[in-house]
Amino acid sequence: MTVVDTPPSSPQHPHLAGEAALIDRAVALAAELLDQSLADTTPAERRRLQRLGALLDDPAGRALIQHMTDDVLRIAQPRRAARRFRDVVATTGIPRSLGRIDRTLLRVGAK
Repeated sequence: MTVVDTPPSSPQHPHLAGEAALIDRAVALAAELLDQSLADTTPAERRRLQRLGALLDDPAGRALIQHMTDDVLRIAQPRRAARRFRDVVATTGIPRSLGRIDRTLLRVGAK
């Protein structure tokens, strides 16, 4: 069976024109919201976003974040959470994408 592309304005598929218009509006709204949020971002927030972005770009950083949120932050008992934190850092290692101070704090906190 062959799929034939039909323009959205085609009388054969009038619902596509409406859907395309909704998609265009959604994309325009998302772009506007992004522009507004970036315009309102403080320098400190931009630095935090850059640090988080670097961590997410690093596979070891993503692994750390995933294990921290899935395995550590959900534990209500502090001692158990601390033990799990230590295990997570030992297993995932300390991402090179973290700054020197953050790496040191993570290392010290995991002892």
